[in-house]
Amino acid sequence: MAAYVPVPRDLSKVKTKLFWNLTRRQLICFSIAAAIGIPSFLAIRHVSNASLACMCMIFIMMPMFLLAMYEKDGQPLEVIARHYIERGLTTSSTAIFIPYTTQELFQDRPEALYYGRNALSGNLIMGDRKTLKTPNGLILGTPGSGKSFSAKREISNVFLATDDDIIVCDPESEYTALVKRLNGQVIKISPNSTHFINPMDINLNYSEDAA
Repeated sequence: MAAYVPVPRDLSKVKTKLFWNLTRRQLICFSIAAAIGIPSFLAIRHVSNASLACMCMIFIMMPMFLLAMYEKDGQPLEVIARHYIERGLTTSSTAIFIPYTTQELFQDRPEALYYGRNALSGNLIMGDRKTLKTPNGLILGTPGSGKSFSAKREISNVFLATDDDIIVCDPESEYTALVKRLNGQVIKISPNSTHFINPMDINLNYSEDAA
């Protein structure tokens, strides 16, 4: 006489039952839920009615019930969550949310000018162009993004913080009001104006290398 023992196809579902047809994991989770939920019920019932205390106890115990009962492919909830985090948050994905390294652009100098805020750290961007290898600058942006405002702000900062000469070539007459406000001189050059430029009039003493 042959005896047959049924073997489940998915062996990962075979677990040792300890008590009341529950696994050790389920017993631990239910015990923790009872240890947290019952005292919470008794404490809330003293200050409110029993119905509200029961609802609060259920909400408090629900996470432990979920940990005890939910499984997928033989893996508990915390293992599934850990795998999802490890797969979803790669190095490149995590670097988008958390700036581990930030390049600060801040020069602590008397003539350093304000140029904005660091998009990652939020710190001020302060710099003195004259100390750089290439002090030239170029302001780029879409129409209406504030290019003229940035240029006028830098002109104002240079006027207030330094003794540098400011020369503005303004074909559109955008800076005339600012120059007049700073008590500057406006020179209009056009075919009909009384001012002109003589390219042959060269000051031989005007040189960056002159002592």
